[in-house]
Amino acid sequence: MEQWLKYIGVFAIAFGLAFAYFYFQPNTDCDELIKKTVESYKSKVDSLKQSNQILQDSISVKQDSILVLSENIEKRTNSIDSLKQAYEDQISDIPNWGTNELTEYFTNRYPN
Repeated sequence: MEQWLKYIGVFAIAFGLAFAYFYFQPNTDCDELIKKTVESYKSKVDSLKQSNQILQDSISVKQDSILVLSENIEKRTNSIDSLKQAYEDQISDIPNWGTNELTEYFTNRYPN
């Protein structure tokens, strides 16, 4: 009979410990915690998406500006090339000029 009392005592202590563990365990609602965490991440993702869109818009504006500048550079380069060609044509034609044309050219080129 003493053995049974030992087993009952051990069982009562184990049951008491298990009861205390589950009774005094903090009440955590895992689903609520998960929902809050998901909402937190959703707001961060939305914020990052908005920042990304702002950056994409800024990149688009800058690309458009670069395109306009590139076209302007191309136009000016063509204009400069045209002026160079006209000057080269004029210089290469100097040996065929008469006295009046040479005088006029140097007068215009080197004014007093």
